[in-house]
Amino acid sequence: MRRSPGDERRLEDPKAKPRNDKDARPQSRRDRDRIFYSTEFGRLEGVTQIATVLASSVHNRLTHSYRVEQIARSMALHLLADGLSPDLVSEDVVAAAALAHDLGHPPFGHTGETALQRAVSCDRHRRDQTTTAAMRATRRGEEMACAEGQRCLLPDGFEGNAQTFRILTLLADKNGVDKEGIKVLQAPTQGGMDLTRRVLSASLKYPWLRGGNRKKLRKWGAYDADAEAFAWVVASQPSSRPNLEAQIMDFADDIAYAVHDLEDFHKAGIIPLDQIKFDKPGFAQILLYARGEATKIGLSPEGPLAPLDDEYRRWREERSSQLNSVIEDEYAAGASTEPDRHRYPILHGFKTILDRFPDSQHTDDLDGRRRLTRWRSNLITQLLDNIHVSRGRLGYRKEAPRMVMEYLKQVTWYYVIDKPKFIAIRRGQSKLVAETFEELHAVATRTWLNDLGDYREPTSHELLGVEPLLADFVDLGRLQSRQSRPSEVIARAVVDFICTMGDSEIYDYGLKLRGAPTHASAFVF
Repeated sequence: MRRSPGDERRLEDPKAKPRNDKDARPQSRRDRDRIFYSTEFGRLEGVTQIATVLASSVHNRLTHSYRVEQIARSMALHLLADGLSPDLVSEDVVAAAALAHDLGHPPFGHTGETALQRAVSCDRHRRDQTTTAAMRATRRGEEMACAEGQRCLLPDGFEGNAQTFRILTLLADKNGVDKEGIKVLQAPTQGGMDLTRRVLSASLKYPWLRGGNRKKLRKWGAYDADAEAFAWVVASQPSSRPNLEAQIMDFADDIAYAVHDLEDFHKAGIIPLDQIKFDKPGFAQILLYARGEATKIGLSPEGPLAPLDDEYRRWREERSSQLNSVIEDEYAAGASTEPDRHRYPILHGFKTILDRFPDSQHTDDLDGRRRLTRWRSNLITQLLDNIHVSRGRLGYRKEAPRMVMEYLKQVTWYYVIDKPKFIAIRRGQSKLVAETFEELHAVATRTWLNDLGDYREPTSHELLGVEPLLADFVDLGRLQSRQSRPSEVIARAVVDFICTMGDSEIYDYGLKLRGAPTHASAFVF
């Protein structure tokens, strides 16, 4: 089977078994299947998607990834049907990237991600991370330095996307790594899932190392320790921005988040979809909330919904002398005059989409399920029908669908993420992740480092008290990063280990740290 340059794998190991020539799958399909059957992908079933809610209707990172894959496939087929070259977009490649996109998320999703970033950063980074001054400094391209006399445990911190790349290229060790050093980890290795360059490139939402993009200093695609594998992957990319297949994966992730998560919380009775349409009070509340959020982080007070908000404000001002419930009801019913359609095109397009939202609270009967299914299907279809490619960039043909996406994201923040009861849960989860890191880091430091911070070889008795997978990650890190500080290798291995846990596993571990038995603990003597 002839392979294109983008399909080559990272290493042709002379000791590896010959490939199965009877396997008729394209290499990108093999890559997709390797991700699908990996332990790392299965772990996502136990990882929070947005918020921990005791409702069976709320999905997790695994079901979210399935939905991202389906949307990414549909998007790829839509673009191919529009005449886009298969050399630019492959259905199997975007499907593989979609399944892989969340592999690096720690327990509790973004809450755990923030907690780990703070755990491996010095006090200066911890203190400044969420302040308005720090956000403005980031937009000016300024890098925050460690405070005097302090040093970050990991200079390149923690980032979920970079962790995904590390899993794909090193930690998910499909073919085995000789930890005795016979197969030295150098010039691209066959660690990880041994995926093709094209699939790895499609999984890079942020194709730069930390600090490599001055407009997005808080996002990066690979750690310094993985720089060699990263350089091999991006060597074939013409620019530093995500390629088209990576953009499709990112768009599919956005749509799944905006639509499916909203659907879940509506089913759980948390988000009232029937109350956020144009003719309901919730509509104006969300716009005000979006502007307030933008101001809080130092952005323009108009916020991400500025074009929509501007038209809405002008429309209300124009009718200030005659505005009443009758006029608003007529507008909501589509009885506005033709000039209005030209004067407020974004508002009209936006309203057309919102008109399809459910008109009542969700009821778990056949009719309720049918209404919700019809809404979800129509909305995703409308979004996909507006996708197009211009000069290598993926976008929407019209402004209204983009505004709908921004609006739906703000709805989830307004009703779920920023509510006190969920904030309290996230605080507890963040504390648990930090405490788990501190405990494991202390154990690993005592086991592998001496008082001078250099490596020491632990005895077999000492290793009995260490999680075997953590010990494997320490060995792997030592082989990979021979020039790195031992303390950084140890800290990275602890982060790698925590990212193998699900929510319930780290909850159980937290109980053990407090001396309490867990539901899974049973000892018979």
